[in-house]
Amino acid sequence: MDSNNRIEISADAPQRRWLAVIGMISIIFGVLALLFPWWATLAIELVFGAFLLTVGILELVRILFDRPLDGVAPSVVFGILAILTGALLLVYPLQGMFTLTLVLAIFFLLGGLFKTASALTLRPARGWGWLLTSGIVSIVLGIVVLAALPASALWLLGILFGIDLILFGIAQVIFATATRQILRSGAI
Repeated sequence: MDSNNRIEISADAPQRRWLAVIGMISIIFGVLALLFPWWATLAIELVFGAFLLTVGILELVRILFDRPLDGVAPSVVFGILAILTGALLLVYPLQGMFTLTLVLAIFFLLGGLFKTASALTLRPARGWGWLLTSGIVSIVLGIVVLAALPASALWLLGILFGIDLILFGIAQVIFATATRQILRSGAI
């Protein structure tokens, strides 16, 4: 392989350590989210509410300083909707947890239907079965989440977030370790 096609992997030990540290912190927070899914779900809902509130305020401030040429109505409507939605999520967090879980269930269902339809149109192309499997799994997840509502609203987002954090953390730690091993072997 010629040197222009090489992937740059830093030999810097502090960077590898930081990858490992970030990975371990991610794993710890993931485990905490799995142990305390209600609190993790509530935290996700509150962060999302604060994010929407902030985005809405920033959008309205932007309009004051940067007058769009195509009119301000769409930006004003978006800013006000973001502020209202963010405020509602912050003021009514339990209802927000339910709403976000319902949106997730609908996302799984619709995404699963589209993936399944796409897989069937791609048949017999190579890999169409994996797309079909992904679609069916998404549909099943959507049905399970809907069937478990409203109780699932109190824990589901926290569980999914915890799993994601753990997988991300494991990937970071493995990458930091693999980078060290690759550098020691002289493969790079």
